[in-house]
Amino acid sequence: MNGTPSTQDADDRVDTTLTGSWASFSAGPPVVLRIEGSRVELLGESHCRGTLSKEDGGHVIRLKCDDGNTDRTLGKIYRSGTSTMTVDWEGFGADSMQRTDSESFIG
Repeated sequence: MNGTPSTQDADDRVDTTLTGSWASFSAGPPVVLRIEGSRVELLGESHCRGTLSKEDGGHVIRLKCDDGNTDRTLGKIYRSGTSTMTVDWEGFGADSMQRTDSESFIG
């Protein structure tokens, strides 16, 4: 194995229960993470888009922000229930997130 992902088999598909909007108030200004299948969007001080994939048995978010911000560009998801999760961002820290209606948090 060379570490490069190839075609995904059933065990590598993203968890559809992650689909939806998640809000965090844990690390500075609030952010909303929207997940739809393998597509991800982060809204807050920065606007970022990217992908969700399953790697090494866990779910990983890879984002690119419109303004070049790199705080939340690579994160690993840890689930703690159907309505809560933690995203541990490489080099930034963790966001504790709750499933929510994101429209109530976006100005």
